[in-house]
Amino acid sequence: MEIAILILALILIVALISLSIRRKRKKELERLIQKKEEIQQRPISEELAKVKDLNMHGQAEELFERWRAEWTEMVDVHIPAIDTLLLEAEEAIDKMRFSKARGIEQEIEDYIEQCNNDMNKILAELDHLIGSDAKSRIEIEQLKEQYRTARKTLLAHQHAYGPALPALEQRLEIFAPSFEEYDALTIEGNYLKAREMVESLVDEAKLLHDMITDIPNLLTEVHTKIPGIIHELRSGHREMEQTGYYLAHLEMMAFLDELEMHLQQIVVDVQQLELEKVRPSLQLINEELDVCYDQLEREVVARRFVEQHAFSLKEKMLHHLIESKDLITEAIFVQQSYRLSEDEADIPKQNAKDLENLQRRYDVVLELYTNEQAAFSSLEEELKAITAELETTIQQQQQFAESLKKLRLDETQAREELEQLRKELHVLERKLHKANIPGIPDEMRSRVSEVDEQLFIVAKHLDEVPLHIHNIESSLKLADKLLRETEQKAKEMLENVVLFEHTVRYGNRYRASNPAVNQRFKHAEKAFAELRYSKALEQAGLAVSEIDPKAFEIIERAAQEDLQKIAKL
Repeated sequence: MEIAILILALILIVALISLSIRRKRKKELERLIQKKEEIQQRPISEELAKVKDLNMHGQAEELFERWRAEWTEMVDVHIPAIDTLLLEAEEAIDKMRFSKARGIEQEIEDYIEQCNNDMNKILAELDHLIGSDAKSRIEIEQLKEQYRTARKTLLAHQHAYGPALPALEQRLEIFAPSFEEYDALTIEGNYLKAREMVESLVDEAKLLHDMITDIPNLLTEVHTKIPGIIHELRSGHREMEQTGYYLAHLEMMAFLDELEMHLQQIVVDVQQLELEKVRPSLQLINEELDVCYDQLEREVVARRFVEQHAFSLKEKMLHHLIESKDLITEAIFVQQSYRLSEDEADIPKQNAKDLENLQRRYDVVLELYTNEQAAFSSLEEELKAITAELETTIQQQQQFAESLKKLRLDETQAREELEQLRKELHVLERKLHKANIPGIPDEMRSRVSEVDEQLFIVAKHLDEVPLHIHNIESSLKLADKLLRETEQKAKEMLENVVLFEHTVRYGNRYRASNPAVNQRFKHAEKAFAELRYSKALEQAGLAVSEIDPKAFEIIERAAQEDLQKIAKL
């Protein structure tokens, strides 16, 4: 019984699934039927009927026949084929042969898609044919109007087109036979060929319109504007030469001759309607003419500069040349008291030579200026170069003069510094002797003696004739360094003595009860008596650290007042 129920349940499930698939396939079949009907309902026949309004000859007739044949084939062959496949699919669904039904459905889908593509192609080509004719009719009327306007323009303004007029008229005359050819093509039904011709005429008309618009302006520029500018430049060039300008280096007249020859070639290019050459050529010529104006303007500005600075520079140069001679004399005098290096001693002589060279260069500039034998621009450049070098030489002069003055100041300062260092060394020696210590260690005595000896060397350098300031300064620097190091060492030694004394006071209370501590203090006191203060403090510090690891911190705080007194040394 249970098995029978299970079998019935399975049969029921299979039946339900089959029914579900059958409904799904039926819906798909309905969708395909609807798509087929949409194909049948597309207005292909109505669209084809529009073609009959055209001249049914040539291309129009050929296209119409092809489209009608394709549509007839679609209606008589493809649609019935789709109907047959639909019936086969329906029969397969009814027999529950779903796999076969899906295959047929896909075949129908492909068939319908192909039919749609074919119909879309027919409609697109048909629209192109009809649209081409409509667009061509509008544009051909516009072209005829443009043609009439162009003819009137050329007739009314023949003089404005000069040598280009015959070529323009010849180019314009191609339109009349083209209009006739267009009419013939449309009568013959060759609308697509007519469209190609109209498109070509539109491009030609635009190009011709641009030529008719531009050529008068271009010829005005070639015949009037640019020649006028060249004439102005020639006149300006002559006037400037007559008023003292040297312009031969510009070679402007020959250049302007070349430009005029170039203009003749441009006229030929305009005559041949080669405007793609003319426009950049004219732009280049205008740029070159601007350069010519700039060159002449440059000479005017340069002349103003030369006239303003030429003679003032002469006075300045003479003034500093005299100063250089005086500086040579002063350097010789200073060398009697101060020693100068060979390079330093040579500075005023070299400056004088440089100034003399500048003087000669300036004389050449002045001669060229007076005799009008050079361009003002080149004279300006040379004057600016001379001025820059003169300023450099003057700066060197001033620096050397300052260095001579500084020698005397450096000597005075060195003597004052020597005296100050002697006083500081004397104070240090007095403090060492007055300090409450058993004696001064040999190392400290040696340091003091070294400082004293270095100060003696400084004094000896200051007694030399001539003085060598660099040696004095380096000796002073060394003396100051040695003195500062000695002061630091003396300070450290006195601090060690103070800390040792406070450490002994702290440790005395433990010596009687701690033999080890007592023994360390004996070693420390022996080192102290031998003037080895650092060693003594080290031994005493070890002794108190055995009593209390923090004892030395307590001792330092107790000795702070005495240490501050030493810090003021």
